[in-house]
Amino acid sequence: MKWYEKLQLARKVTGLSLREVKAKTGISDAYICEVENGRVENPSFFKMMKLLELYNLSAADLKE
Repeated sequence: MKWYEKLQLARKVTGLSLREVKAKTGISDAYICEVENGRVENPSFFKMMKLLELYNLSAADLKE
């Protein structure tokens, strides 16, 4: 499983919609969708850290 697929799975496991993640992190739902679908090659470090914190994950959890 690719790192971005793991990120998408983590969101779904937490039961959060893209809009809910946007409300909690301030990251646009469009950006989150792009990341989760592997369309962002180098996602913002700070945005990724916000997502990982929200999903209670570490960077190591996303390793392939």
